[in-house]
Amino acid sequence: MTSVDSGELRLGVGPIVKQLMLPQVLSRFLETMSDVSVSIVAEEDQTWLRLFAVAELDIILGPFFCV
Repeated sequence: MTSVDSGELRLGVGPIVKQLMLPQVLSRFLETMSDVSVSIVAEEDQTWLRLFAVAELDIILGPFFCV
């Protein structure tokens, strides 16, 4: 991701990642990548997997409880 100069990053995140890790990691990322916009989807794991499968999310971060 550090080779990207501009564009959009679409993240799917779980509640723990969103609350504890994302603010610090995202702010550091955006400091170096000022022309990249980030959208965040905080939903259940099945929603992330469905969106990822149809290329509506680039990265998903969180625990997965797939049955």
